[in-house]
Amino acid sequence: MRILVIGPDRCGKTAVASYLGKILGTEVAETGHILMTRLAQFYARGNPKGPSIKTWAQTIYACKQEYRSELAALGDLLTEVSPTCLIDEAAKFGPIIVGMRRQRELQAYIRASPEHVRETILIRVRAPVYRDTGFELNGCPCDYEIRNDGSLNALQAHVESIARLIARQAA
Repeated sequence: MRILVIGPDRCGKTAVASYLGKILGTEVAETGHILMTRLAQFYARGNPKGPSIKTWAQTIYACKQEYRSELAALGDLLTEVSPTCLIDEAAKFGPIIVGMRRQRELQAYIRASPEHVRETILIRVRAPVYRDTGFELNGCPCDYEIRNDGSLNALQAHVESIARLIARQAA
């Protein structure tokens, strides 16, 4: 079973996935980390006498905002080449996958992997405190929706109730 935590940028996807992973006792994988690693590999290969892949990855992670456009372009490119690339790569590290901000990525995943979709739980996170960028599912129903109003206690309680439902469903 895969659990995809989706939603617009800065809505709390990572917080939701982290709480969910702790409650369910499983690993969380972020597509953003895969993109950062791939970008670090690109930079390290481009300058063999320069910083190592590890150093580049740490730099990119620490300065994500500065690399945002390159990370987005790389994500778009990988999704164009293989619609399920980022999700499949992230699934190697854990069943809870966070970081899907691209509507096209989700739609391509649904079209390319109908067998995976049946085994996938979609959790959409919304946050009214941030501008919603219009991340819509276009006909793909979400299993659960979490509204992140900025209260950590409320967010944890909501995630706990969803985790109980998921655990029951998996049993």
